[in-house]
Amino acid sequence: MMFKTAFDLSTEKVDYFKTPFLIFSYLAFIIGIGLIISYKRNRIDDIKKVKTLFIGTGFISMAAIFLLLFLGGQFGDIHVAKKIMHSGKFSVVEGQPQHYHPMPPEGHDEESFDINGIHFAYSDYSLNGAGYNNAASLGGVIVPGKYYRLTYYTLHDHDIDSNRILKIEIRQ
Repeated sequence: MMFKTAFDLSTEKVDYFKTPFLIFSYLAFIIGIGLIISYKRNRIDDIKKVKTLFIGTGFISMAAIFLLLFLGGQFGDIHVAKKIMHSGKFSVVEGQPQHYHPMPPEGHDEESFDINGIHFAYSDYSLNGAGYNNAASLGGVIVPGKYYRLTYYTLHDHDIDSNRILKIEIRQ
């Protein structure tokens, strides 16, 4: 059987515009820089200057925190995937998705399915654990009726086990 790789977390590149939060972070950073520049150029009273400097610094700080969280998470996920793949602590399952539950285009739910009794659930809006999280309604590759080979690991988190997809291959 021939398979084509549709997703491989260990070879993914960091997407600097993956979520609206990242775009918001960049905008907040730009606004903060603008406020600090205006602080130095404006000839306004000292109280307004201090407020402008304080607000500008707040925007930059908030942007930095969001960027560290979201970009750091992506770098971390790729590192975790490489470590798991290198250590061999993963499993592989093949088959067609059963009990497929799509995520609606407006979100607010998880996409889920089973393959040979192994349950997978994920959402574009969830950032917990390294793994595939792109629902079909938002451009994802897993849909009913196709035959897949999934490489995954089980994340043990707060007494809940969830299977995280590291690699998706589609039978041709």
